[in-house]
Amino acid sequence: MALGQQGDSAAYTDLLGQCRLILRSMLQKKVSDEALLEDLIQEILISLHKARHTYQAERSFAPWLFSIANFRLQDHFRSHYRQLNFQQRFIETLELENQGEDVTFWAQRHEEVQEAILRLPEKQGRLVDLMKLQGYTAAEVAEQTGMSVSAVKVSVHRSLKELKKQIQGADENQ
Repeated sequence: MALGQQGDSAAYTDLLGQCRLILRSMLQKKVSDEALLEDLIQEILISLHKARHTYQAERSFAPWLFSIANFRLQDHFRSHYRQLNFQQRFIETLELENQGEDVTFWAQRHEEVQEAILRLPEKQGRLVDLMKLQGYTAAEVAEQTGMSVSAVKVSVHRSLKELKKQIQGADENQ
């Protein structure tokens, strides 16, 4: 890393290749999905690159690398579990009545909601997915889509009303 900081691109390239192998070995124990594993390795290498100016040559490199890797891994899991939490709360808001102790109820409800979202126009479905399933704020969604914050809120509100109607109709037909 010290050579890379001094401008030796060959040494820096070699370092990144070695880091890739170390990170793969470290993360394979925690992440079984190959595509996700590759994404995490890339994110960590990007973070390492952005933070390379903070590395101090008199200190050991491995703890510095592992700190970056652990922070990125924690960020990933925090985001993943936050998304699951938002999905569960969203489904609960669409629940109309308690269906008893049926163990398949939540799995069925989740499928119904997913199908109802797919029946929405593509743009509306995307907005609902971003805000209610992935947990983005209206401002973040507005920035991603180029819409105004108020337009995002109105569209999501209308989409939720439509989803509720669709699910109520499905419940009445059963």
